[in-house]
Amino acid sequence: MKRLLVICEGQCEAEFVKDNLVTHLVDFGAWVYPALLKRDMGQTGGGGVTVLRVARHIRNEYRRFDLITTLLDFYRFGGRAGRSKAQIEADILDSPGADRHAIGPCPDRLPLCPDA
Repeated sequence: MKRLLVICEGQCEAEFVKDNLVTHLVDFGAWVYPALLKRDMGQTGGGGVTVLRVARHIRNEYRRFDLITTLLDFYRFGGRAGRSKAQIEADILDSPGADRHAIGPCPDRLPLCPDA
């Protein structure tokens, strides 16, 4: 079984993961763990999502999981400034809070759902 971390922006996203993805993805060989995106001083909760916050969360968790993904709202993503989703994802991996060499390349498709 693969251990999949889903970093969630807020409580609603975490509940969605628990209620829908956990039971679905177990059939594809994945144990799914939702986690609220951490804020300063260990606080969690929605809003104020930035590249640095996501990168720090990934850096602190990637050794414990086989796969990591996010469930974030890009609409009000902090500092978006016209960047595309792909550019924000690249910036997360290239930010000072992440260790791209330790995280490794991002696959285009996860091997969990071959029919996806």
